[in-house]
Formats: sequence, structure tokens, C-alpha cells
Amino acid sequence: MSYLVEILVMKRESVLDAEAKAIKNALESMGFEGILDVSYGRSYSYRTDVKTEENARIQVEDICNKYLVNSVNERYEIVSIEEVKE
Repeated sequence: MSYLVEILVMKRESVLDAEAKAIKNALESMGFEGILDVSYGRSYSYRTDVKTEENARIQVEDICNKYLVNSVNERYEIVSIEEVKE
């Protein structure tokens, strides 16, 4: 089986997100009204050839915890794991 995995990495809510604050300030200075909050992050996607969706989930969690995410100030969300029809 082949799976397409999508991941979103964001700052933890307890961590000051200077990029998000700068984006919010820029939007407000451009006249956009009503913006309450902005989040800034990274997204990743990859295809993997594993036997089951559970194996894909285990793999992506391992990748995030060991490589993609600094667990001190970031969190991740697995957005989707979809089987790719060949």
C-alpha cells in the first residue's frame, strides 16, 4: 500500500510566536479588520510505502518526534493519512 501523509507543525500556544504577531500587525496596518489571532507554521507531505494506515501513523509520529518537531516549543498535527490508489 502507498499512503499520502500530511503534517502541520505549529508553535505551542505557550510560546511567543513573533512571526504570527508580525503578520497580524501587517494585516491590520493594511486595513484588514477583525483579525483576532494569527498562527504561523510549516506543513509537510510525503508518500510512503507501508502495509497499513496504522504503520503510516507510527512512522509519521516517529519522524515528527525525532526530526521535524522541536517538542520544547512546537506541536504537530497529523492532518491526513490517505491511501493512494495506484
